[in-house]
Amino acid sequence: GSKSVTFVTEVVTSEGWTDATTGRFDLPWTTVVGYNPDGWQAAALQWYRPFTFTCEWGNKSLQSRNIPQWLLDKDLWIRSKGVTDTVMAAINKTIDFFGEGIGVHTYYWHNYPYDTHYPDYFPAKPEFEGMISTIQKRKCHAVPYINGRLWDPAADSYTALNGASASCRKADGTLYTEIYPTSKVLNTVTCPASSLWHKIIIGLVDKIQNELHTNGVYIDQIAAAAPQPCFAKNHGHAAGGGDFWYKSYKALIDSIRGNHLRKDNIVFSEENSECYIPLFDMLLTVNTPHANCSIVPLFPTVYSDRVITCAYTYTPTADVTKGEFRYQNMQCFLYGSQLGWVDPTLLMRDEAKTEATFLRTLMELRKKQHDIFIEGRYIREFVPGGDNPQIDVPTFGKNHVVMGSEWQSKDGQRVWYVVNMDTQAHEVILPSGKSLKMKPLSGKRINL
Repeated sequence: GSKSVTFVTEVVTSEGWTDATTGRFDLPWTTVVGYNPDGWQAAALQWYRPFTFTCEWGNKSLQSRNIPQWLLDKDLWIRSKGVTDTVMAAINKTIDFFGEGIGVHTYYWHNYPYDTHYPDYFPAKPEFEGMISTIQKRKCHAVPYINGRLWDPAADSYTALNGASASCRKADGTLYTEIYPTSKVLNTVTCPASSLWHKIIIGLVDKIQNELHTNGVYIDQIAAAAPQPCFAKNHGHAAGGGDFWYKSYKALIDSIRGNHLRKDNIVFSEENSECYIPLFDMLLTVNTPHANCSIVPLFPTVYSDRVITCAYTYTPTADVTKGEFRYQNMQCFLYGSQLGWVDPTLLMRDEAKTEATFLRTLMELRKKQHDIFIEGRYIREFVPGGDNPQIDVPTFGKNHVVMGSEWQSKDGQRVWYVVNMDTQAHEVILPSGKSLKMKPLSGKRINL
């Protein structure tokens, strides 16, 4: 077979890369390709991880970022949908079962259906402020959802504020539009450089904190959705591609942090585009594809000591009892992420008792691992040998029921973690050759 590889990367250029005086075009970066015959992990450790410490997104420690202590202490999140007695009952039941300190990520709290009429979230549903208060009285934290990128042209504000003037524009002047499966409503992509958009998002952050008394704000899509080239002439950036997208969001989040985010409140976003790491207190990592591919721990291998993450992939939306949820939280724990991010109305069903108990077991174990998971380094994944069968995990395919990971604390303490997601006990063989008896639905720390 061929021993050659063709590597191609395509980018839309920025007019700012051409010197207006000389007409000279310069690409504002160099490209280096590193190869290691030992595989992706060796290449990441030899080439990429050291490089990230030279970047503005990778050169900041967690300690330097003033992340609220309650978030550092967090081990479990739930994702509530709606403001009803049923939802509140499920939240209370979850707190009863898991104890105080849970994070509640609240959706469907706004005036219009999900993924419609953005950014016209207010007025909030009448019971929502009371829901927030109840959660906080039970010594938990509540952070509501907004979208930081989409503007629905059907929203009243789009007409009243001339939202079209803030919309991202293709080269031919037309809009970028997106339709999401929940709502099937057409949304426009807003340019993050728009001063109007900054004013709107900042106004929402203020209103959510001041009127609803939340523990911060979740701003969706910023660290998830791809940037678009923008050719609008009125947004204050050079036309085309370039770094204006990141820099504009950075300016927005810096302004929120510096002037609007209340003490001990957080701001976080979905997904883990690496340039946004220091902008947000936490990154919600749930969009990872897993059909017809295998997930590898590249992100924790590179960034585990400089980021807080939550979740692993999207949790089931109808039934958590099929094995998928247990697999997700096993891997979530081993990767060092904060657990859960699950709908409490599903988790607290009687038939999901096994899943809830397993999640509580991992949460209790994780509570004792902050010396490792905060500023510690994820070293590698391993699959224990011995009695470690593979099962067909829904949407994930064939996977072992017992998995492990190696970590090292910032003080140099090396540990192995081993988790058994199965309802059966298994005696497995560790990388050292020693055997280990794993109880059903259990996890262990082994100091090296």
